[in-house]
Amino acid sequence: MKNRILLCLLLINATYVIAQEKEFIIHDDIKNVSSKVSDYHTLLINDFAFASQNDTIFETDFIIKNEEYSSDTDENYLKLKTDKILKVTSHWNILLTKLDDKETKVSIKLVKAESGKMVLKLNQIVSKGKLEQNLKDYINNNKVSEVHNKNENQSKAQSEVTIRPLGNGYKLLEKDNYSVQFPVKWEMQCPGPFLEPFCMSGPKEEEYVYVNLIKEDVKEEFHHEFSQYVKYQVEQLITDWQKVVKEEKINDKTYMIEYYTILDNKLKSIRYFYSIDNECYILTFCANDNFFNLYLEEATKIMNSLKINNKSIKF
Repeated sequence: MKNRILLCLLLINATYVIAQEKEFIIHDDIKNVSSKVSDYHTLLINDFAFASQNDTIFETDFIIKNEEYSSDTDENYLKLKTDKILKVTSHWNILLTKLDDKETKVSIKLVKAESGKMVLKLNQIVSKGKLEQNLKDYINNNKVSEVHNKNENQSKAQSEVTIRPLGNGYKLLEKDNYSVQFPVKWEMQCPGPFLEPFCMSGPKEEEYVYVNLIKEDVKEEFHHEFSQYVKYQVEQLITDWQKVVKEEKINDKTYMIEYYTILDNKLKSIRYFYSIDNECYILTFCANDNFFNLYLEEATKIMNSLKINNKSIKF
């Protein structure tokens, strides 16, 4: 399996403080299991998340957003030890570990649960095992893949991708309501690995160079100011292994942040938040810190070429 860090948006705050972890063994190669986990991820997730992988480990985070917890039913992912009626968002970490070519260990940990701005205390929540069991069933049986593939095929039929050469060492991607230019030596995925509009990677995988675009469903958040939504997302990036080093308001509809992520390597990212026609888009350039400046000019040219609803992006 190729070494790769897949960068999507809204990195989940993975503070491992809740010791509620379940493990099981899948009799399959980690490459196949990680593919199924990613597929299941697209069926369940409300926001886009962070994922990393190498030859022996695959790790990703799920977020299950705004579930109503007014009773203890089998439909709930958590059991809440409270009499209050709450709308809860839960955060989970999925870790795959290769045991050998025919066995993969799956570890699922409940990381955090919150209701609004309140983080639920440890003695208030427990995993009911629904996510763990559903994921295990999906990996073993692909029970919902037929529905997923049908929906995916319908989506592809409704939205064709056009990529054509421009003759200057660049190609032009056109799809839906956006377009972007990118170097011919870069690899384009459309949609990206987590079904974001696009994700393109630089010519050398070990440099971890990425530019990607996410369209966010923030209808609920738009009841508040866009700046408050951005502030919330910035707060999610502040962890023991991430540091925000710069925040800038470009205008009322555009915000920029810079941050570092410490994994096997130190990664540097620039992220832009856009409110365009009352919809939110997030554009990110990320690279290994050692190569960030080397690709900054090229990545800036790519991002400057992006148009959404025939409108050029502002930096």
